[in-house]
Formats: sequence, structure tokens, C-alpha cells
Amino acid sequence: MNNELCMHYRAYLSTISDQLAEIDRLYKRCYRLFEKSNVHPIQKDRKSSQAASLDRQHVCVNGKTPVTQPSSNNQKAPSLADAVYEALLSRIVTGAYPENSKLPTEAELAEDLGASRPTVRAAIARLRESGLVASRRGSGSFVLKRPDDSFLQFAPIESIADIQRSYEYRIMLEGEAAYFAAERAGVEHLDKMSIELKRMDDAIETSDMGTGEDYRFHLAICEAADNHFFVSSFQALTEVSLQAMDISRNLSSRSKQARRVIVQEEHHRIFNAIRARDMDAARMRMQEHIRNARRRIFEGPLS
Repeated sequence: MNNELCMHYRAYLSTISDQLAEIDRLYKRCYRLFEKSNVHPIQKDRKSSQAASLDRQHVCVNGKTPVTQPSSNNQKAPSLADAVYEALLSRIVTGAYPENSKLPTEAELAEDLGASRPTVRAAIARLRESGLVASRRGSGSFVLKRPDDSFLQFAPIESIADIQRSYEYRIMLEGEAAYFAAERAGVEHLDKMSIELKRMDDAIETSDMGTGEDYRFHLAICEAADNHFFVSSFQALTEVSLQAMDISRNLSSRSKQARRVIVQEEHHRIFNAIRARDMDAARMRMQEHIRNARRRIFEGPLS
């Protein structure tokens, strides 16, 4: 019995030793890359590119006249998980991994990108949630579709991870805001939503972008929830929310009118549920709308 325990213990120590050796190997590789470039290899030039993309943004928040969002000098450094996600997304968008092709194995990607296998696995899971890849048991992961070329004109790769994460948060935040808005909205709140809804209808007719109107419609719903935490939380996301709306509407403007009409119908369904005081339906419609918006970013123009 003691001999058997000793054998198991030695095997356990051997496994631990192998794992520590692998960690040490990856650490040394990353350190060598850091010494060469003073930044992680898949994060190079990201900060300057991100600042440039912020400088280009023009948004309309409080009125119909566009205002320029100031550049931020305090941008949070991207996590390695986001950097790996963006690297894989970039390869899909540029065609390095064509549609229907099989992705390299987790081990190969980990070696290539200087990341751990769990980090690569999480990045692939996010691509799967976006509908870009599918995993087949025993066969690996395959590219389902490649976003349209116009995607990169409006959505810098380095911004996509933050945008996708913001959608996750907005599904929860705005879903609950719509729920309480259906219970608490006063006449003045409904009027404000109705005004922005009409302005978005007009924007479709005149082929205007309507980004500011879209933002103010969502903000009006948070205000109607009669809880200042909903408003302050939504406003904290102003920069990334406007960027996501701008990307979505730019892509939609290159599509047939059908897509813009579909998006606007979703807005009307949200408003109708709030006006009808149907709290569950308001939450469901809002969450459905934001999930669809997240998916539409990768679709490109309709054929």
C-alpha cells in the first residue's frame, strides 16, 4: 500500500514539475518578446491606433449638432484575453482564416500568440458567441463566416473587445431599465421616447445616421426607470455605446433599407411594451434588441 502511494505521489510531482516547466518556458518567451518590443506582441501599436479611432469619432448626444468626443489619455490597458480575441478576430476578418476553414489547435494558437490555452479557449468561446466560429466535438473549431470588408472601415479591431463586453453589460442594465420604465414612466418620459422614435423614423426616410437619436431614446428609457443609478450607469458607457451605435448604423446605411427598418421596428416594440405597462415584455424586447445589435455588427451589408 505504501509503495502504491509513493508511486502516485511521484507521478503527481512529475506532473507538477512538467507544468511548472511549461509555465517557465512561456514566461521566458514572453519576456524575450517584451524586451524586443517593450510591449506584448499582439498589443503592439494598439494604444496609438485606439487613440486615433477616438479622435475620429463624432457623435450627437444632446442635440442634432454633432460634437467631437475628446480623446482619452487614460485608456485602460487591454487584457491579454482581449488581445488574443482581437488577434483571432483580425485573422478572420482579413481572411487569414477563411470561411469553413479549421482554426489551429489551442496548443498551436497558445504557442503562436504567447498566451495560455485557457486564454485562447476563452477567446474562441467569445468568437463562438458572436456566431463567427463553431466548435465540433473531436474535430476542433471552424470559421462559420467572415464579416464584410466594410466592417474594418467603421470598427477598428482594437475597439471590438470593449464593444462586445459593453453589449453583455447593456443586456442586463437596459433590460432592467426597460422593465422598471414600463412600471414607472410618466407622460413626460413617454413623450420624450416618442419624440426620439419619430426622429429615428425621419432619419430612415432622409438616410441620416440617427446615432444621437438612438442614444437619446435609450437614455430616455433609463430616465423613465426613475432610478438615478440606471442613468449614471448608462452614461458611464456613453463613449463605447455611441461607438457601437455608430458602427451599426454605418453598416446598416450600406445595406438595403430593410435592415434599418428591422432595427427601428425593434425600437417600436420596446416603446409599445413600455407604453402598455407590460414590464416583462419591455425587458424581453430590450434584451432581444441589444443581442441583435451585437450580432449585426459582424454581419455587414445584406445581400
